[in-house]
Amino acid sequence: MSSSSASWIYSLDCLDDIYQSYYQDEIDYDVFSMLVDLYDIGDLKPEDLQAVGAFEMNDPSIVSNISPDNRFWLNLLAPKKGKVGVRRYSRDFDRITGKFFFDIQPQGARLQAELRSNDGEYYWGKRAIFWAVGPLELTAGNYIVSEGFGLAIGRLDYRPSAGFSNDNFEFDFLYPTDSFYNGLKLDVKNGSFGERFYYSEKKYSSAKKIFIGSGVVFKKRGLTAGISAGLNNFDNLDVVDKRFTVGLNFKIENKLSSIAGEYASVEQSGGLFLKGLRWFDDMAISTEFWRYSDNFNNYNCSGPSATDYSSFYPGGQELGFRSAQAGETGLAVNFTRRYLSIGFQFWRQSYERQVKSSFNLRLFGRLKDNLSAVFQTVSMFKDQNSYLWLRTGFWQDERPLLKRCGFKLYFNENAKIIGNRSYSYIDFLYGLEGQLNIFLKLRNYSDGKARWFFGEELNLTNGININAEVVIFKGKKVNLKIEKLL
Repeated sequence: MSSSSASWIYSLDCLDDIYQSYYQDEIDYDVFSMLVDLYDIGDLKPEDLQAVGAFEMNDPSIVSNISPDNRFWLNLLAPKKGKVGVRRYSRDFDRITGKFFFDIQPQGARLQAELRSNDGEYYWGKRAIFWAVGPLELTAGNYIVSEGFGLAIGRLDYRPSAGFSNDNFEFDFLYPTDSFYNGLKLDVKNGSFGERFYYSEKKYSSAKKIFIGSGVVFKKRGLTAGISAGLNNFDNLDVVDKRFTVGLNFKIENKLSSIAGEYASVEQSGGLFLKGLRWFDDMAISTEFWRYSDNFNNYNCSGPSATDYSSFYPGGQELGFRSAQAGETGLAVNFTRRYLSIGFQFWRQSYERQVKSSFNLRLFGRLKDNLSAVFQTVSMFKDQNSYLWLRTGFWQDERPLLKRCGFKLYFNENAKIIGNRSYSYIDFLYGLEGQLNIFLKLRNYSDGKARWFFGEELNLTNGININAEVVIFKGKKVNLKIEKLL
C-alpha cells in the first residue's frame, strides 16, 4: 500500500469505522487487527493512523517525521512495560468479542500471549517468547519482518484471502489463525552488518505452508543496502506449490534528500519500487513509482501498490492468496507541509486500458491555543465510477466538557450521500487528568439512525486501568477492558 492509498485509513475515527472498513475490503485483516489493538490504547488520532500508513510503507522515517512519540509506532515496535488484562467487545460485529492477554518481561526475556474468544469459542492469538543475549535476538512464536520495502519478504505471513473462512478458528497453540509469521526468527547484529534468519510454519485446515528466509543488511553513514531471499512451500491435499523469491534493496540519504528502492523476483517474475524524498525548509515532496509483472504472485509480498487486488490459487485448489501487486504500474506524488498534505496517485492494471486515480487533501489548523480544526477529502476514480468522502472536525486539546465535534460525509458515483455511512458526531468528556474520565459520544447517521456511547476510563493505583462503555444501537451493548501494568 503506498502513501496515497494509505490515506483511506485516515477516515477511521472509531472502532465502528474500523469494522466497517474491514468488511467492505478497504483494509485487510492485518491492518484491521493492528487498528483494533490501537483502539485499546485510547482514541485514535490522525498521527496514529498516518503511522499505520507509514508502517504499510515499511518506512519508519516517516513516522519519526510525523510525531516523535507516536503511540502506534511505539506500541508496535518499542519495548513495553509488562501488563496483563482482559477485554470484551460487543458491537454489531462478532469477529473479535474478547481477549485475555499478558506481556511479561523476566530478566533477559519477554513473553506474550493472547487467548481470544468468539461467541463462546476460544482460540489462540499472537504469542511469542523473546530472548536477547549480546548481539543475538531470538524470537519463538509470532513475529513480523522488516526487509527493504517488503517486495521479496513482506512484514506478515498472510492467511488465505479466499476459500478459508474467518470462522475457521481452532484452539491450536501451535498454529494460531492469524497473519503473523509463526516459528523462529534470529537477528544477529555485528557492527555495520545485520543478519536475520526466518522459519515460519502455518496451517489452514488441510493445508500447510512453510516459509524459510533470510536477510542481510549493511549500513554505513548515509547508505543502506540489503539482500533478502525466501522459499515458500505450500501443500494442500497433496498439491505442492513452491515459490522462491529474492530481492535487493537500498537507501541513500543525506540531510535534504533520499532515494530508496527494491527489486524483487518471484519465479522469474519481477517487481520494482522506487521512492525519492526531498526536504525543504518547511515542506517535503515525495515521489513513488512501482511496476510489477503479471505473474508477480508472492505469498509474503507487502510491496507498495494501490487498493486493487486479485487472488491466485496454488495448484488450482480452492484456497487463494491475495495479490495486490501483480500486473500493476503506479505513480504517487505527495506534498507535505506543517499543516497541509496533498497526495495524487495514478495506477493501471496490465489487462486494463483505463488509468485509475485518487486524490487526498488534509488541512489542519490551530484556531486558538487549545482549539484545533481539520478538513480532509479523499476521492477515487476507477472502473468508470467515483468515490468521495469529506470530513471536518473541531477539538480541544485540554479537558473541556465539549471535546470534539464535526461530520463525515460519503458520496457514491452519483454524488448521493451514503446514508448508513455519513454522520455527524459530538463528544463530551469530563474528568480529572490521570484519574477518572467520563465520556458521552453521539453519532447521528444520515439515514436517521443514531448511536450513543457513554462510559468511563478509571486509572486506579498500582497501575490498574478499568474502561467501561455502553453502546446504544439496536439494543444495548457493553464493552469492558481491565488492565494491570506490571
